[in-house]
Amino acid sequence: MSGRVEFDAGARRRLREGWRADAGGLLVAQGDAQCAPRSSATSATSATLATLATLATLATLHARPRASTAVASLAFFVAIGLFAASLHGARDRGCLPHVPDRGAVARGASAVGRASRGSEVDVRHSVISAASAMSALALSVGASAAELQFPIKQYPTIQSAIDAAADGDVVVIAAGVFTESCVVQGKAIEIRGAGADQTTWVAPAASRCLWMPFLDTKAMAVADIHFTGFAMPYNAAAVDLESTGAHRVSRCKFTSCGYFPLEIFGGGSIVEDCEFVGNTGRGVSMTIPIGQGGGEQRIVRCRFIDNRNTFDFGSCAITIYNSQVRVEQCTFARNNYPSGNGVAVEINTGVLTVTDTDFCDSPGTSVIAGGWIDGGGNTFSSAPCTPPCPADFVDDGTVNAADLGILLNYWGTNGSQFPGVDLDGDGIVGAADLSALLGSWGPCPE
Repeated sequence: MSGRVEFDAGARRRLREGWRADAGGLLVAQGDAQCAPRSSATSATSATLATLATLATLATLHARPRASTAVASLAFFVAIGLFAASLHGARDRGCLPHVPDRGAVARGASAVGRASRGSEVDVRHSVISAASAMSALALSVGASAAELQFPIKQYPTIQSAIDAAADGDVVVIAAGVFTESCVVQGKAIEIRGAGADQTTWVAPAASRCLWMPFLDTKAMAVADIHFTGFAMPYNAAAVDLESTGAHRVSRCKFTSCGYFPLEIFGGGSIVEDCEFVGNTGRGVSMTIPIGQGGGEQRIVRCRFIDNRNTFDFGSCAITIYNSQVRVEQCTFARNNYPSGNGVAVEINTGVLTVTDTDFCDSPGTSVIAGGWIDGGGNTFSSAPCTPPCPADFVDDGTVNAADLGILLNYWGTNGSQFPGVDLDGDGIVGAADLSALLGSWGPCPE
């Protein structure tokens, strides 16, 4: 809006009685020595102090991304104090308009009553606006998520990084093989690896890889990690997210895990782009505690290959308890193969909807135990999954250097830590497997 101020007849009369309007449109008493226009030097000083105040807040927050709310608040109020002091000092030096008494204030307010709203000058409003802007700035900087890298000197274990994390933070695990059992409690964080083909998390003996205890309500995200080696012989999982939050597990791989490779409580949870290969338990457990609610759980674009159940009950790939679960665009092959008990998917209690999903190398619809809803686009075949491309370990539709790197990484082993890498099934990853991989080099068959 325009900075022009228009006065009515009463305002003009008051001007003739000894008032004048300064450059900003505020009425001040003529002859008042304290009302001299602010000098450029004083304005520069005030601006400098205000800038330093802002920088003080930012520097404090930047120096300690994990600074507590108390520290951030202290830095903010110190900054505001500096800024207010600069204004107060400027006023005492005659650098800001000074109204001598309440009557003058009233007369001045009457005179500018018809002025454009955007042209009024009010020191208090200036201070409040500055405070609001700096408060918003401090909150936006403090609210940004921190990435806690592991392993580094500050965080020598995954658990130490988890303990230091706060809601919204990301624990980033480097490429490598790590053996640890960790607990996340009372915080909504993400744990992310360098990729399921680069970061491997091995469960210690008789322990989980990762656990979020029951009765917690926070939500977790887990991504880009290969979990393996879990062997607890009772109701637990390699990744056991028993919190009732809406969890997200993305681009992870689960191999050689017993009982449940993954257990998720909480409505609204999603498992996406994951692979479950060669596990020997009851499959993924999707559960919503009775009375908790929270919406449909989803399993999207996941592959369940060569899983079998070594128990005398349950499923091999997915077990559903008291949940509404939607399976979309997934592939199931040779689950419960070559030996074991159970079926691919078991609906213990709840509702299952299956859409655009392929069941191959399977005996038919009996791979699903319990009533389920056919959402369309599903196929059931006892024939091998097509197109066959066993050397495409990373499942990107092409046999290339990424797949060769995986084979060489497990060279000389029995391949158990990466099911499928022993292409000829002779119990050793060697020259025959390399020859098979090179023989299928290039795009997979359509």
